[in-house]
Amino acid sequence: MNRISRALLVAAIPFALVACNQSNADTGRPGQAAIQSSDIPALQAPSLDAARKFARGFDTGNLTSTRQVYVFFDPQCPHCGEFWKEAKALSQEARFTWVPVGVLNDFSTNQGLAILKSAKPVDTMNSHEEKLAAHLGGMDAPDAATDPKGKAIIEQNTRLLASFGATGVPFIVGVNEQTKQVYSNAGGMPAAVLAQHLGWPRQSDAAAK
Repeated sequence: MNRISRALLVAAIPFALVACNQSNADTGRPGQAAIQSSDIPALQAPSLDAARKFARGFDTGNLTSTRQVYVFFDPQCPHCGEFWKEAKALSQEARFTWVPVGVLNDFSTNQGLAILKSAKPVDTMNSHEEKLAAHLGGMDAPDAATDPKGKAIIEQNTRLLASFGATGVPFIVGVNEQTKQVYSNAGGMPAAVLAQHLGWPRQSDAAAK
């Protein structure tokens, strides 16, 4: 990402925060063949195809589900942490791919890479979010500069986020099951609201019929 694009994205984050807030090999963990960040268009409509091609993250939820939701998050964002907890209510209904980006401060990239490289990223994320919620700044993480290839992955994720025109994090990308239209949103929300936006019938809805 060029400095201007990054600066614009970072500048937008504080405003977005008012509203926003186990690993699977095919999600692009460090060590996989990397796609060049320069291949990412400067601007494109959010899509699952682009996310699957360029995003590098880790999976939670139902890994066999045909429903997939990408969540771009900054480890330093408390609203991302709130949505991390909220999404657990949908863990049986969809596969969530969590994509770390670095937009808020220097700790973001370090912590994002540490989570992504963890042998148990879900456990590491849970521990990190507990510390962040306790106002401890989150997990201790090595300087990403010592791992250029790993740092490049976080930068690629961040460039992809900017290419989607995102104004904040968490940034959610999915497809409405009924309309087949791409749904994207900058900001967290209750699990039931996300399910509604994505056209997922809930058990409570079925019981009411």
